[in-house]
Amino acid sequence: MSVITILCMLVIVLSITVFMVWASASIRSGVYVRAFCREKTDRKVVYLTFDDGPHPPETERVLDVLRERGARATFFLIGSKVSGNEAVLRRMLEEGHALGLHTYSHAGTFPLLSFDKMLADVNEGKRAVESVAGKKISLFRPPFGVTNPTIAKVVRTLGLQTVGWDVRSFDTMFCKSSEHSCKQSGYSCKQSGHSCKQSGHSCKQSEHSCKQSGHDWYLPVVERIMKQVRPGSVILLHDRLDGASDLLSLLLDSLAASGYDFTCALPNTLISSSDSSETNLS
Repeated sequence: MSVITILCMLVIVLSITVFMVWASASIRSGVYVRAFCREKTDRKVVYLTFDDGPHPPETERVLDVLRERGARATFFLIGSKVSGNEAVLRRMLEEGHALGLHTYSHAGTFPLLSFDKMLADVNEGKRAVESVAGKKISLFRPPFGVTNPTIAKVVRTLGLQTVGWDVRSFDTMFCKSSEHSCKQSGYSCKQSGHSCKQSGHSCKQSEHSCKQSGHDWYLPVVERIMKQVRPGSVILLHDRLDGASDLLSLLLDSLAASGYDFTCALPNTLISSSDSSETNLS
């Protein structure tokens, strides 16, 4: 076998591998699962979506902001968090928001589970949410937005409608980066030992400043969202983050200033189209 032949085979294998990774990692790819990621429209409307809740008290703060601004959102809920937070789910429904499924466990290994275990996990989460909602919930967002043939089979089996996004805020990454920076600053202050005690007031000021800056992580997130947003966008956010309500308030200010309407939640039944990532809801 010639060197050229071997190289060609390696390129083919590498290309197939890259394609398969992309197909699984990008929920917009539509290779395994047809997902709603954006409405096909010229109207300046956006859909706010929150993952990983309910997570009191921040989820309730997020709901407060939504109510004050007349905004609606879709919450993709982790089933294991429903027990003890039933009142939060009922409030979501009473205030015009939509509910979606985000599995029961949200395990890091979820995409690697067998069909039977994955089906059981999603079904358990479905039962938990529906027991409070009092109605069938069909909207589903897989953890991390990862799709594969097993997830596709579960979606078909349960008759779910997968929802992705076209604007990924990366709010979790910005928040973690801010927390890490704050912890480093606190450690540095402790390390200074004797000098820190001598300048006690200065040290306390530094810690206060760190706490304040820790809540400023949402500023670059809003800037990132506004660079990507367009008519019909589905925006991915997380209501489990400390400061999520502050992020939301600033985001709504920016969206309103740009003429966007954020008064609609996603309908429980989405209309399919030939384009897996963009759908016309009207």
